[in-house]
Amino acid sequence: MKKYISALLLTVFVFILTPNAFADTTTLTTSVPTKHSISLFVGNGGSVNGIRGNSVIWVDRHSKLILEIRPDSGCVIKSVTLNGADITAQLSGNTLVMESVEKDAVISVSFQYVLVNSPKTGDDTGLFFWAAVFAVSGVMLRIIRRKIRLRWGRKK
Repeated sequence: MKKYISALLLTVFVFILTPNAFADTTTLTTSVPTKHSISLFVGNGGSVNGIRGNSVIWVDRHSKLILEIRPDSGCVIKSVTLNGADITAQLSGNTLVMESVEKDAVISVSFQYVLVNSPKTGDDTGLFFWAAVFAVSGVMLRIIRRKIRLRWGRKK
């Protein structure tokens, strides 16, 4: 019974003490930012608009953002993410274009080191070829040894 009386009193107090919450004069307001922050996380091996490492840039709301991604010599772009989603395929060359910035964003760019003029791994020449080269070189060595022995007069 005490629970019912407590619930009834609580209900009465809610309606008595908060009449303005249901009034027609309630006004809601909001503020829309004029600028948005773009957090850049640039990995080792390059820069974005000349920025290396981590930085925050501010962009006007609904403005166009162009990011020039420049890998260092011996590096290539590995991946570009926007708010955690991979957008590497959206690059045009080394440029990322966001037509209209409407909210804060986090952009991460990573680079990968590549060896310039590095030797190709995984030779696709067959075993038969190398066995034939080995056999021919063995035969050639025997012939050369015989000629040397004959020339110097040593016979075995």
